[in-house]
Amino acid sequence: TLHLPSLSCLIRRSISSSDEMLRRIRKDNEGRCRVVQRFKGESPQYVPWPDWVDGRIVKGFESIGITQLYTHQKESLEKWRNGENILVTTPNASGKTLCYLIPIFQELLSDPESKFLYITPTKALAQDQERRIIELAAMMGLSEGTAARYDGSISFREKKNILRSPPPIILTNPDQFH
Repeated sequence: TLHLPSLSCLIRRSISSSDEMLRRIRKDNEGRCRVVQRFKGESPQYVPWPDWVDGRIVKGFESIGITQLYTHQKESLEKWRNGENILVTTPNASGKTLCYLIPIFQELLSDPESKFLYITPTKALAQDQERRIIELAAMMGLSEGTAARYDGSISFREKKNILRSPPPIILTNPDQFH
């Protein structure tokens, strides 16, 4: 268990290596750090798009430079297609977003009445994802009103309108569930 105030102090100091960071975490947390596990970095492995993915989705993603999938993306898509639940835990910028956006777009293109509640941990991430979803949806021929954000930064009137006439995708965060 790490004591977060000590960890936040570490971040403000200059750290030259991961070994030094681990030494400081152990020292600053008085031995409470019990397990350290190192993972060797791996080069990404690419695979082609599954044949069953709607061609509009493939073209939309190819237009922004995504011409292949990572193996974990294809694996998650196959699990989704087989009706399994999916939990994707990979480092930042490793393509987790595609693991759920592709199934959402696949459903929307086959059933325009589909609805999705997309929960992000922060408002900032919801804002970023909303822009991305709207841009991709337009590239796939989906309507302009494909997604809307429902969070603390929009007015009560906008929230009421979203609930009255919900778009296919509503992006929100845990703060809105009270």
